Amino acid sequence: MRYEELKELLKRIEFNKTEPETLSKLIESAQIKGEKAQKELRNLRSLTGKIVDVLGVKDFFRINNKIDETKVEKFALGIDGSFQLVGGIAVNGIYF
Repeated sequence: MRYEELKELLKRIEFNKTEPETLSKLIESAQIKGEKAQKELRNLRSLTGKIVDVLGVKDFFRINNKIDETKVEKFALGIDGSFQLVGGIAVNGIYF
């Protein structure tokens, strides 16, 4: 067996030694945290909807379904945040 496989096996053995009461509390804690996260996501969804409604009333969004494609320059933009420092921002590749 490789070293990593042995470590995983040891983790499983140690986990199986855990008292049932401890496991029950861990599961309960995970459920509580999951419910809290769901509530926060519902709140965020609601707030986002309200923000979109307010901005829509103020004509923040421009929707034009009649676009002359010969007069429009087409481009795409993608942002990859995989190298983003936690808590930082990057402007032109410079992290602050």
